[in-house]
Amino acid sequence: MLDLIGRLTWEKLLERVRDAAWNDATSDDILASNERRIRKRVDAGKLRSREKAIAQFYLSLIHWRMTGVFEAPWKNLTEARIQFWEGERFCSITEFQAKLAEAMADQFPKMEIFRKYDSIFKSIPSSASRIRDLRDSDLQTFHTPGATGTLIAFSTATNDCLGSSWTMFYQAVAEPAGMNLVVLKDFNRRLFMKGIRSLGSKKSTLHTLRSLVETYSEDTEVIFLGASGGTFGALAYAAQIPEIRRVVALSGPTSLELGGENEDKVVYKAILEEVGEGSLDYVDIIRAVRTSSLKRIDFFVSGHNDFDMAQMNHLRENTEVVVPHIYNTDHHSMTDLCVADGRLLRAVKGEDLTPIDLC
Repeated sequence: MLDLIGRLTWEKLLERVRDAAWNDATSDDILASNERRIRKRVDAGKLRSREKAIAQFYLSLIHWRMTGVFEAPWKNLTEARIQFWEGERFCSITEFQAKLAEAMADQFPKMEIFRKYDSIFKSIPSSASRIRDLRDSDLQTFHTPGATGTLIAFSTATNDCLGSSWTMFYQAVAEPAGMNLVVLKDFNRRLFMKGIRSLGSKKSTLHTLRSLVETYSEDTEVIFLGASGGTFGALAYAAQIPEIRRVVALSGPTSLELGGENEDKVVYKAILEEVGEGSLDYVDIIRAVRTSSLKRIDFFVSGHNDFDMAQMNHLRENTEVVVPHIYNTDHHSMTDLCVADGRLLRAVKGEDLTPIDLC
C-alpha cells in the first residue's frame, strides 16, 4: 500500500494525467510519458484496488487518444463503476465516455445507470463543445457563441444535474438550445438558503444573481433551472428577481414539511431546526411564487415517486403557473428520459408545451 507521501504523489500524478488527457493539444509524446508513469505505479504493486481501476481507466483513455482504438478497461462491475464515475467527475471527454457507457450498458444490461448515460450520450450532437465541470467551483459559466438565452442553474446536493454532470447537460441541452449556462453549487448543503459559499451570505448571493440577470438580460432571455434540491433554491431566488419569468424544475422540494419518511428528511430536519433557532430564514415557496413575476414553471417529475409527486402537486395545487411533465418511472432522476425525448430541450427553449402524464 502507498504511504502518505506515496499517496500524495499519486494524486499529483492523477491531476497531471487528467489535465493532459482532457486537453486536445496534448502531444503523443506527453501522453506516452504519462502512460509510462502510470504503468510504473501499477507494476510496483502498491496501488489499492480502486487506484488500480482508475489507473486502468487512464491507460485505456491514453491508448484511445493515441490510436483511436477503444479497449474496455474493467475486469468486473465494481471496476466499471469506479471508472465510469472517474471519467464523469474528473475527465469528461464526451467521445470516450460515450464509448465507455455504450460498452458498459452492453456488458452490464441490468445496470440502469449505464443505460441512462448511454441514452444521454446518444443525444449529444457530434459538434458539442469540449468543456469541463470544475468540481471544486461553486460558480461556473459556460458561454455559447451567439446565445439567445441564459440558464442559471441550481445544482443538486451532490453538485450535479440530477444524475448527470453539468458538462453533459450543457452538451445535450444548453448548447443545442443556444443558451449560456451559469452553474451554482451549494457547498453549504442548505438548499441555497445560506447562499453560495464563494459569494458570501444569502443577501450577497441574491445581489450577485440580480447583477448576472441584469447583465445577461441585455442580450438574452434569462431563466432559472433547479435540479432536485436546487429546485428549492431556483424558485426561492427567482421569486425575488422580477426579470425572471420562467423556471424549469427537475424534481425537487417545494416544501420541507412534506414527505417526512423520505431519505432527505435528515437534511430537511436540520434546516428546519436552524430556522427554529433563528440562524436561517425559511422561504415559503408558495407565497413567494404567488407574489412573484413568474409566469411558467415547467416541472419534470417521476410519476411513480410519491415524494416527488407530492412536492410537485403542492406547488401545482396552490399556484397557477405549473406545467407538469410526468414520466413513467419511480426514480428521482428522470433526466435521461426528458433529454432523450427532447422535451427538456424544448422547455428550456421556451416552447409552449402542454402538460403530459406518461403514467
